[in-house]
Amino acid sequence: MKYDVNRWRGLAQQWKDKCYHLEQSQQEHETRKYLKLLEKHRRQSEELERTKARVWQLEKQVYGRKTEKKSVKKSEALEPASAAPKKKRGAQRGSKGHGRTPREKLPREVETLDVAPEDQVCDSCGAAYVPMSNTDNSEILEYFTKAHIREIRWKKYAKTCNCRQTPAVVTAKMAPWLEPLLDQLMQRQMEDSVFHCDETGWKVYEKMEGKIGNRWYLWVFESASSVIYRIEPTRSGDVPIKHFSSLSEKLKEVFVICDRYSGYKRLAKVNAAIILAFAGFICGGIISKLRCSTRNWSRGCSSGGSALASSITSMRVVRSISMSRGRWLSKANHSCANSSGLSARSSRWSGL
Repeated sequence: MKYDVNRWRGLAQQWKDKCYHLEQSQQEHETRKYLKLLEKHRRQSEELERTKARVWQLEKQVYGRKTEKKSVKKSEALEPASAAPKKKRGAQRGSKGHGRTPREKLPREVETLDVAPEDQVCDSCGAAYVPMSNTDNSEILEYFTKAHIREIRWKKYAKTCNCRQTPAVVTAKMAPWLEPLLDQLMQRQMEDSVFHCDETGWKVYEKMEGKIGNRWYLWVFESASSVIYRIEPTRSGDVPIKHFSSLSEKLKEVFVICDRYSGYKRLAKVNAAIILAFAGFICGGIISKLRCSTRNWSRGCSSGGSALASSITSMRVVRSISMSRGRWLSKANHSCANSSGLSARSSRWSGL
């Protein structure tokens, strides 16, 4: 009897284990099936989105608004062709504007800027200028707690002497707090070693004794640190000479990239540290000099040596400006094979 009880207990335990394993297998099967269904649903959703996008694109191509076709309203289509076009809203083309709105009712605060005491006398003889009745005026509309017009009056002085070197009328200069900034910019630029310089005509309607016409010149001096503009009444070489007069003594070579204007050549003669680089002409000029030099040298001409030495010197100047050489050669519009021709001649004459 005891044996039968143990036997039935063992069978019951076996059936329990089998049921447990069957349940585990069923759960794993259901899980895998569920994951497959999720993956299938995801793929179908993506395909549906792509299909909707494609349908929307095709409908837009067929039924959408075309840029080359102008839509016509029904009201416009019913109007006769001879009817005048409707006037657009707003200001019409060619109409005269109203300009700035005058604000005469605003209170006015007058500020008077006087000429510096040292500028009220002639630099040549020391004679004093006399104040003039009229002033140069400018207006600034400012908004504070109450609106008012800020009028700045720049006082003017007329000279009483006959010196031709000084202007007939002097006007108050810019705000004094800007002058130290200009001095600092100038001092910083004089420590650079590469400059781009150029000048162009500039109309200035300022009367100056000894100056005929209104043609002045705007000079630009650009370096890596700053760009300085100068408006001068003349195109003389004294302008760049004066600008570069305060170059740092630590600089042994200063490269000035410019055109072939004679004023820059005067600058190179005055300051031995300045080396000129003629942008746009350097490739063709050196190659033509080399051809002339080799031709004269081969014939034994007396002028061949000096021309050849000049060409070799120019070639060394070009090689020393390594930072700009590639850009010049790529932009030179000459038939001298550009960089390949220049490098071949450079290696040919390097030992001379």
